[in-house]
Amino acid sequence: MTIKTDAARRELTKETLFRYLPAEKQEQALAQLAEGADWDTVAERVNQWVEEGDWERHATESGTLEREDATAVTTP
Repeated sequence: MTIKTDAARRELTKETLFRYLPAEKQEQALAQLAEGADWDTVAERVNQWVEEGDWERHATESGTLEREDATAVTTP
């Protein structure tokens, strides 16, 4: 069954963390559905991508904060 892009976007937004994905990942998920991939598999992948991206963002922010803290320390 082929799903129309707008309907797929609405359904993914409603049922997954789709709205938190970068645009290129959103398009990749929609393309997979258009190619006939299983909806449940794509939905699971969408949520996985968001979780992975969130972890990477937190790691990056935390690394930045650690570097800023280290430069703020004054040595006697």
